[in-house]
Amino acid sequence: FRPFPTELIRDAVRDIPLIAVLDRSCSYGYGGIWAQEIRSAFYPMDGKQSKKIYGFIAGLGGREVLPETLEKIYHYVLKQPEPQFDPVWVDVHSVDSL
Repeated sequence: FRPFPTELIRDAVRDIPLIAVLDRSCSYGYGGIWAQEIRSAFYPMDGKQSKKIYGFIAGLGGREVLPETLEKIYHYVLKQPEPQFDPVWVDVHSVDSL
């Protein structure tokens, strides 16, 4: 995790405008730790986010992250014009929370 591979991540998703980050843990009051790190990797000095980064938290408490869950996340990202700052909690309260 440290040092965080900022340049490697930037190169890996260079041509991808929408990024969905799935965290299986959270930092309360801060959201998913991976989503925050990925956002910071794309936050340039001019203060404008260069990518649309959507944060999701799923799989807490040993819950499985099923292909259907990933499909829900995919469709959710395509429908949302802008990502929320707060993470979207998936399959925590019910099977169909998206």
